[in-house]
Amino acid sequence: MKHKPSEYEECARWHQWTGSYAYYIVRMCQMASDDGAPLNAIYKQHGTDKWVTTDDMPPDHPFLQR
Repeated sequence: MKHKPSEYEECARWHQWTGSYAYYIVRMCQMASDDGAPLNAIYKQHGTDKWVTTDDMPPDHPFLQR
C-alpha cells in the first residue's frame, strides 16, 4: 500500500530536526511515498535504495529522545 507524503511524519520530523528547508522536507516525504518506504522512514541512505528508519537507530539517539 502506498502512503501519502503527509503520512511520513518521522521523515518530516527528522529533516526539521536536522535543519532542512521546508521545500526539501516536502521533497523527501514525496520521495518516501514514491518509493513505498515504511512509515517510520527518516532518510534515504546515500547511493542506495535503502531507507533508514527509526528502527535502525540506537535507542539512546537524541532524535528518539524527543
